[in-house]
Amino acid sequence: MRNGFKTTGAEENEFIELFMDDIKKFTQDYIKRLFRDVNTNLIRRFKKEFEQDENGKRRNWVLMETEQIQDVWAKCKKVIEEGFKHFKYIELSFELDTSITTPGEPIGP
Repeated sequence: MRNGFKTTGAEENEFIELFMDDIKKFTQDYIKRLFRDVNTNLIRRFKKEFEQDENGKRRNWVLMETEQIQDVWAKCKKVIEEGFKHFKYIELSFELDTSITTPGEPIGP
């Protein structure tokens, strides 16, 4: 029971390749789900910025000129766009750390 089992190099490579494919797909799917949450939160923030003035009161759109409304829209859009730079690109490395070994596994070639 304590001896375990030995795999061939081909079996080990196949396992690692399948495992890497699985974690890449999981990571991509997970990030896509998170981005949907980010989009939802950015829309929510834009809506709040657009609908409320600096004092937190609802804007009176009837009293505002078209140019003022466009200025408010542009200002709110700019605030949200500042957040985009943090989410445009996420770099991930899927390189295996060869310094990590299984307990009892011989170290070295």
